[in-house]
Amino acid sequence: MSDSHRHASAPASDKRPAGFALLLSFPVLGVLLAVCYAAAMARDFEFDIGHFVRGSVFFHLAAAFGVIGALLAVGIAAFTAGRTAFTELPRPTPLSVFGGALGAILSVALFMQNLLGYRAALAAEETESLSPAKLFLASAVIGLFLAAALILSLSAERRHRWYALICTLLGAFSVNVAMFAAYFDFTVPLNSPVRNFTTVCQASVLLFLLGEARISLTAEDTVTELPPAFQLFTSGLCALFGIGVGGGGALWQILRSFSFGSEIVTKTPEPNLPAIRLALYFAVGVIAADRLLRTSLRRLTADEIAENKRKAKEEKEKSKKKYVPGDGDSKSNNNS
Repeated sequence: MSDSHRHASAPASDKRPAGFALLLSFPVLGVLLAVCYAAAMARDFEFDIGHFVRGSVFFHLAAAFGVIGALLAVGIAAFTAGRTAFTELPRPTPLSVFGGALGAILSVALFMQNLLGYRAALAAEETESLSPAKLFLASAVIGLFLAAALILSLSAERRHRWYALICTLLGAFSVNVAMFAAYFDFTVPLNSPVRNFTTVCQASVLLFLLGEARISLTAEDTVTELPPAFQLFTSGLCALFGIGVGGGGALWQILRSFSFGSEIVTKTPEPNLPAIRLALYFAVGVIAADRLLRTSLRRLTADEIAENKRKAKEEKEKSKKKYVPGDGDSKSNNNS
């Protein structure tokens, strides 16, 4: 029996790497992180100092779930690197449609919220709040392209169009601007765990959007040639922290708005962590989880692995030949 016939008759289980079952752990850990994070914010967070109370069980559980998920993301990416390949990209599902539609609506709502917040700060002439308000508004304006990118991602064909690439990159830039704006927002101390959790969540969303842009940059007929390790890593992190921190933070804010529980509503002042922005990260995390769980992979054969290593070695040698340090100096000396 030929190798090609063996590959064609391989069982369906061979389309996935040995560690594929672990991918389900990312959304599961994300849900656990969300519950613990919301509980820690409701019960154990001291607004006057910007930290959780000493010995907070829910905070330590949330941190543990985040660390475990991050280590799993690194491990799975390392395991699949050079050993697997895409068979096809995930097609839109009802779950990804829900995440995309929710994210698009929240992007528009976030723009309106930041526009009103900027006008209020401008009318009050509050110089301390005006600078972050400007940056958050700029992030929300650019974030309208994120809404377009999330809608375009629901079409398997339009994901590879140039306008999808531009919208995705601008959406990633809007998250980057929001991360920068947070440094000028002093409603939460710079060393607060809440700020650190939010920054990690934003970084995971940013990486996921860059991974989506990487797919949009690749032609549809050659996308299976992309190494899947980076997509698994970014999708895993975004599913973990988008659902965990975004969902948990939004849940806590929603509970506060409905005055659910005395401990939730009596603590002041309030940090500038709007539920809309956190819910937007949750929506992107849902899309990442759907992408992750529906990724179709196959194991590379020994010949394919050897061929990839040979090509990588040739590319490395070509890059070295393009520029040799001191080569230009020696030529100029010979000409003189």
